[in-house]
Amino acid sequence: MKNIYQMLFNPFGRIAGLKSLLLGLMIMLITSVIAYFSNARFDGVIDMHGGPDVAYYYYLIDGLIAWLSMLVIFYPLSLFVTKFKSRFIDVAGTLILARFPMIIDALILFYLKNSEVNKFLESLVLKTNIVYNIQIMDWMFFVGSMLLMIMTTVWFVALCYNSYKVNTNLKGVKAVWIFVVGILLAEILSKILFYYINNTI
Repeated sequence: MKNIYQMLFNPFGRIAGLKSLLLGLMIMLITSVIAYFSNARFDGVIDMHGGPDVAYYYYLIDGLIAWLSMLVIFYPLSLFVTKFKSRFIDVAGTLILARFPMIIDALILFYLKNSEVNKFLESLVLKTNIVYNIQIMDWMFFVGSMLLMIMTTVWFVALCYNSYKVNTNLKGVKAVWIFVVGILLAEILSKILFYYINNTI
């Protein structure tokens, strides 16, 4: 049980450096392909939502910006908040590997975008006169899918936190507060970059 927990939430003791970087890049590539077909836009470090059809490279850029925003913030943190000096490749590799729960979100959007509940909610927002016959099971699957997406987001944040702890050797309240500030700064940076890129390409 402990080994399963370690692999799910803190695999970085076994997978780090170049190995984690290459594996993370492969996972990011797979995620971008799935996102292209499900129209899942990861336009932030944590954010994900459905979007209109756009060229494939947008979905690849989404993942790269989210990862690089984390890297730009957390690599300097790993150097300045502790005497423990981690390698750049360890920080880069563990942070990109931490994004593997995003594959699940991209897959879930296949269901959500075609869900009768989603179409019903869109009709309410757009004030259309289309009538939908929503069954209880439709609502159960829809709510379950939303809860699963929340769980994958929590999983992703937990992986990022464990990556940060491995690369800084920090623990306790100090570690939590620095991580919270770091991930907020990374989210802000990613939003700025997304805004700039979406208005220039």
